Order: sequence, then structure tokens, then C-alpha cells
Amino acid sequence: MVRGLPQLEASNITCTNCFTGKQHRNPIPKPSEWRASKVLELVHADICDPIQPISNSGKQYFLSFIDDYNRKSWVYLLLEKLEALDFFKSYKKLVKRKLKHPSNAYE
Repeated sequence: MVRGLPQLEASNITCTNCFTGKQHRNPIPKPSEWRASKVLELVHADICDPIQPISNSGKQYFLSFIDDYNRKSWVYLLLEKLEALDFFKSYKKLVKRKLKHPSNAYE
């Protein structure tokens, strides 16, 4: 023990950060039991919030697509979130065109 230090009293105040730090965490979910059986059957998409600094072309969002069947991913830069649907349509069109091409290596 150290001598000469003042005796401190225990505080009755508990902050929210202390409660949060001691909370039980749920286990990581198990992998999905269902997986896509063909390309474009299930596509995972995500739009990132505004990034800093913005790109040289002024784009501040990015949109990612991951095909569940083969886990190929595509990333598009966006000026606004409103562009997401148009980019999804062009992504879907591009993937379909690659699937129809005889020398495709997509699958």
C-alpha cells in the first residue's frame, strides 16, 4: 500500500457509459442458411454517408453491390443518393450483358 494518499469515498453516481460498457453483447449471428443459386438472385447493396474529403470530381457518396452467388463486388461513386437507382439499373444491365457474352468469366 501507498502511504500518505487521501482516502476516497465510493461514488453513488453511475454514468451511462459505465452501463454501456458492462452490457451483455449478443453473439455474432450464424451464417445465412440460404444462399443465392444464380447470379443476380440476391444482391446486397449499401450507400456510404458523405465521405470527407470529397473526390476530385466532387463525388461524396459511394454505392457498393455484392452478388450473393459469387461474392463479386462493384463500387460506384455518387454525387447524390438519388443516383442510386440509376446506378443499380446500369449495374444489373452490365451483369446481364456479361452473362450473355460467350467468353464471360463472371460465373
